[in-house]
Amino acid sequence: GYNFDTNRAVIFNDPNEGLYRKNSYFGYSVALYASKGEPYVLIGAPRANTSRLIGIKEPGAVYYCGLSGFCKEWAIDNSRNGGLHGIDYVNQVLDEAWIGGAISVEAKESPRVM
Repeated sequence: GYNFDTNRAVIFNDPNEGLYRKNSYFGYSVALYASKGEPYVLIGAPRANTSRLIGIKEPGAVYYCGLSGFCKEWAIDNSRNGGLHGIDYVNQVLDEAWIGGAISVEAKESPRVM
């Protein structure tokens, strides 16, 4: 079973709700995370558009949210569509990449996030 406190629930809203036509699937994946002793909820939005990646269609995003309910986008990949620097014959496409479709956090003091 689960131990939920329904009297003091925190509701996280999509920070970009209403800015774009399509649903970002905010909340598609969720993971608990702690940084410097502070608890966060990581929330995936695999169809999100982001202002960081101009010209890329729905790359997806991951948000880290404090228990206050405030969410901020986590800058995971700042690269662009096209060839990868220093690698011949490789072309990456971030359009519809589904970043945030799955989130995994190691269960240890300094966890890595995937």
